[in-house]
Amino acid sequence: MSRVVVTGTGLVCSLGRERRAVLEALLAGKSGVREVGRPGIARAAPVADFDAAREAGPTKNLKYMSRASALAVAAARLAVKDAALPDLGDELGAYVGLGMTSSELGDLEKLVHVSKDENGKISSRLVGEKGLRATNPLISFKILSNMPLCHVALATKARGPNVALHSVGGETFSALAEAVSELREGRVKAALFGAVDSQLERAGAEQIGRSGVLAEGDGPGRVLGEGAAFCVLEREEDARARGARPLGVIERVTFSLAPEAVTLEPANSLWLIHAMEQLGEGIEPAAVFSCAAGDEAGDKADELLLRYRAPVTRTRLLLGETLAAGPAIDLVLAIAALEKNEGTSAPVLIVASSLSGTVSVALVGAPP
Repeated sequence: MSRVVVTGTGLVCSLGRERRAVLEALLAGKSGVREVGRPGIARAAPVADFDAAREAGPTKNLKYMSRASALAVAAARLAVKDAALPDLGDELGAYVGLGMTSSELGDLEKLVHVSKDENGKISSRLVGEKGLRATNPLISFKILSNMPLCHVALATKARGPNVALHSVGGETFSALAEAVSELREGRVKAALFGAVDSQLERAGAEQIGRSGVLAEGDGPGRVLGEGAAFCVLEREEDARARGARPLGVIERVTFSLAPEAVTLEPANSLWLIHAMEQLGEGIEPAAVFSCAAGDEAGDKADELLLRYRAPVTRTRLLLGETLAAGPAIDLVLAIAALEKNEGTSAPVLIVASSLSGTVSVALVGAPP
């Protein structure tokens, strides 16, 4: 079975763009969380100095893009550039984890205001007759849930399979598993895996706030972040044939999509431990990254990681709750950790969970 390797990465987050610099900042305890003073959001970890026209342009395309779409395009372009990937046309697939659709509250308020019937209830008829006319006519291009994937595919010329998987965290790695499977089965020659999430508009923030993930007072690790991260994946033999240098190997990906059957109580059979055992007996990683959601289950998952001697980097504490983007961000950081530990054969472990209860684990090996 062919090994699937990472040949390029792209990262856009609150601490920067360059994977090694972001990793060093995290290891030094630097935080991307700051005062933002937006309505309903006192503190957050927004992407710093993001120039959409320069990083996700051309400018004419921006009117069709949400902020999430622009962040995704910027990160995907960086990954393709880092991999020096040629135009593969329909042999390049895109497998993307996407967060909840969000919009500027002003657009939604206009739509809702004119779409109420005489009883004050939203009328689907009035939405069609008046609501959509009261807003920017391009709003649908911004709020359709799969649009970030569409923009990424257009920007990177990924004309192969395009897969959008909607995620609030741990589910993102099922998109990675799909990409790895497609590569091993020979359906694509290269795959662009990644994710994006941006919920820093008031509507998105309030929706997340109702989920209970943000502790009262926005304590450490309980503030919203945003970001995007992408990796170019190839079969090892194809990467070497074109002269690309593997940065790491996707050794295993496993996840639970049945939260009702999962328990993280220490007295019971732990799914997370079972998943770790599936990755291989006796594994001692060189580093561990956790973007477990900031709820009780996520906190318990973090506690279980203390079984390893390796240092654990809890990215949500410094990058905020990046939700769907978190696992992809941690994969890019895992590649940076492998570069930092060059010469050692120990892999890097990534653990992610989501508000839905999904828990996922990925093991990234040193480059062959």
